[in-house]
Amino acid sequence: MHIEMQNLAGLNEACEKHEKANIDRVIEALSDVWSEIEEGESFEFVFDFQSPHFLEELHFTLIEKNKRYVNWRFDRYFF
Repeated sequence: MHIEMQNLAGLNEACEKHEKANIDRVIEALSDVWSEIEEGESFEFVFDFQSPHFLEELHFTLIEKNKRYVNWRFDRYFF
């Protein structure tokens, strides 16, 4: 499945700011969950469960999906 990403620059910036936010892990997770999520729904990728105060997350929205590709939008990050 081909994945397209809107706001890829924002995702790259988030991954650069936090060493545990590995873009390869993110793409793998998005590849695994796309079939369970409907267009317009969001997905929160939690990449650090060890944070003492809150979960560290990347937020995405599934824009479009079909048999050939999935189009995600990176919305924001929390850490």
